Amino acid sequence: MLSALEKLLARVNEIAKESMALANPIRLLILTIIASRKSTSWLELKQTLEKLIGPVNPNTMAFHINKLVEVEYISREGPQRSPRYTAKKIPGEVEELLKNLDEALREVEEHG
Repeated sequence: MLSALEKLLARVNEIAKESMALANPIRLLILTIIASRKSTSWLELKQTLEKLIGPVNPNTMAFHINKLVEVEYISREGPQRSPRYTAKKIPGEVEELLKNLDEALREVEEHG
């Protein structure tokens, strides 16, 4: 059985790890896109991300996706060659961004 101190420190480490997962703008955008779509493929995610910020290196994208899977914000399902990503846990900060994402995408499509 864990002591109160062990429980506290475990939770502090968990929160710190989750916070680090949201500390990168690309990672935060990836999570927001996945959360808005409920489920999305690698290609759909890459295309949407590139509409917002321009070209994205696939290795960079994979790195950020893996970090989000690691902290259980998203899940990866299906075959390895064509996985689908689903949001599992949506922090309040991302809820806030969801409201702006569709509007930003419409704006980009109208002017791009």
